[in-house]
Amino acid sequence: EQLREANKRIEALERQIARGETGGMSQQVREVAGVKVQTGRTSAASMDALREAGDQLRDKLGSGVVVLGAVIDGEPKLIAMVTKDVIERGVRAGDIIKEISPAVGGRGGGAPHMAQGGGKDPGGLDRALDMVAEVVAGKLGGV
Repeated sequence: EQLREANKRIEALERQIARGETGGMSQQVREVAGVKVQTGRTSAASMDALREAGDQLRDKLGSGVVVLGAVIDGEPKLIAMVTKDVIERGVRAGDIIKEISPAVGGRGGGAPHMAQGGGKDPGGLDRALDMVAEVVAGKLGGV
């Protein structure tokens, strides 16, 4: 019982840390063809914490694309979130993840509004995040 309670507290603290990191990421927003694109690396220790951080950034952004990456249990993980208005312009979270996941030696996918992926090469995480603006620009150019 004590161990279970301690683990719950640890998970809650990890989520708080991941959410706290997103405050500094607010300045890392780029504009691509009129769409706000925010990428960042976080120290989230679980996919739940990574999703929460993504939700928080997406809500702050209001309209745009958020892609976050973290190394969780030694493996790179990615999450992408796209707001409805940007989906209508042809940008889908699943497509973004499919295109950037090979940079971490993996794959992924998901729905138009939220997708996740991962791989085996943590060294490729920054490269994957750097690809996001170009992928978004390509999707917008095709509309």
